[in-house]
Amino acid sequence: MASPALVEASFWLGNGAVISRVLLYVLPAGWWPPLHDAARLAFAFSGLLGMAAVACLARNLWRTARGEAAASA
Repeated sequence: MASPALVEASFWLGNGAVISRVLLYVLPAGWWPPLHDAARLAFAFSGLLGMAAVACLARNLWRTARGEAAASA
């Protein structure tokens, strides 16, 4: 693992994407319309979070495959 910080970023961005995606399905549609609209916005934003998580993971895997050493914490 070349960068523990990128691992942590991948974790938080990926979990944020999952929560944003599931929020729309957990919230009852007729419960509170403004909150439902916010959940729809979060669903749309989840794609960007997921792409950022994959980019962090890809960067870390690339650096690890090239043999770059992890920075000391």
